[in-house]
Amino acid sequence: MNVNLQGKTAVVVGVEGGLGKAVAVHFASHGCSVAVLGKNQEKLDEITRECIRHGLDSKQVLAVECYLQVESDVENALSQISDKLGPMHILVNCAVEISYGRLSELAPSAVIDAMQVNTMTTAMATKAAVSYLEKTEGVVINISCSCAHRTSPSLVAFGMAMSSINYFTQSTALELAPKGVRINAVSPSFNVFESLLEPPPTEIYEEPRQAPLNQPPPTVDDVLKTISFLVSDESRFITGEIICVDNGLHTAKVPI
Repeated sequence: MNVNLQGKTAVVVGVEGGLGKAVAVHFASHGCSVAVLGKNQEKLDEITRECIRHGLDSKQVLAVECYLQVESDVENALSQISDKLGPMHILVNCAVEISYGRLSELAPSAVIDAMQVNTMTTAMATKAAVSYLEKTEGVVINISCSCAHRTSPSLVAFGMAMSSINYFTQSTALELAPKGVRINAVSPSFNVFESLLEPPPTEIYEEPRQAPLNQPPPTVDDVLKTISFLVSDESRFITGEIICVDNGLHTAKVPI
């Protein structure tokens, strides 16, 4: 598919986890102006340089340090982006932080952290972006995980957060459809997120061999291609969908 993002501006929220950086650089390589939001200025600057290396002019990239769970911070960041990069066309919520733990190990703080880092960030960024996106009939992509569809006793808090992102995606898609704003979610296989961890976990999740599609596990590149489709005009009739990039494991109800 030929992706043409020339003349558009994308805001990528939560770039410290790795997938957000990949999304930002991917958009940059297709000529899309990019703004990255996060709490680590050093990482933001690194991503900015990478976007410039992939073809953007320095005036087409903006890094804004802010606390993603603070509504006023996100609102101020989007205002800066609008002033410097122009109208917003795309919002990608990539603030995903894996948390491991079974019910027997579950602390209240683990649930609070999972919901704040993952769900709260997605919700607040989307809310703040609506007034900008309705002017361009823009697109929101939320990053979820296929573990929201596949049970795993060792991912209780993380799975709860991902499930809430899916619900948020579908409910807000109905609310914002009359404004011309589309909202979809991409749910990669768990191995995609683990492949981006630094340092990598001691035991990497291996995709079960009984996956309906008998092919290698999906990669970050597969996720980027799915996002490209969903932000393009080719998907203009699609909203409120949760697209799992996991070789069909969620359909087969294969546990993690």
